[in-house]
Amino acid sequence: HTQIVGKKLLCSISDNGPGVNKKLIDKVFDLYQSSKNESAGIGLWLSKYIISKYKGDISLDKTYKKGAKFIIELPITNHD
Repeated sequence: HTQIVGKKLLCSISDNGPGVNKKLIDKVFDLYQSSKNESAGIGLWLSKYIISKYKGDISLDKTYKKGAKFIIELPITNHD
C-alpha cells in the first residue's frame, strides 16, 4: 500500500506469516539478527541502510497482528 502524506511517500509492506519473533522486535534492523537458521541477517539492516541514504526511514509496525508489516517513508523532492 502506498500513499502520500505531506511531503513524504509512505509504502507499507505486509505479509500473513508468523510475524517477527518477539525476542527480535527491538533488534530487527540490527546487522546479523535473524530468527531463521538459513538467513545471514543482513536483509533488513541493508534495507534500512539504503533507505536512510535517501533520507528515509523504515520501521516495523509493532501493532500489526496478522504477520509482519513494515513501513517505508521517503521524502518527496523536486529536481528541476
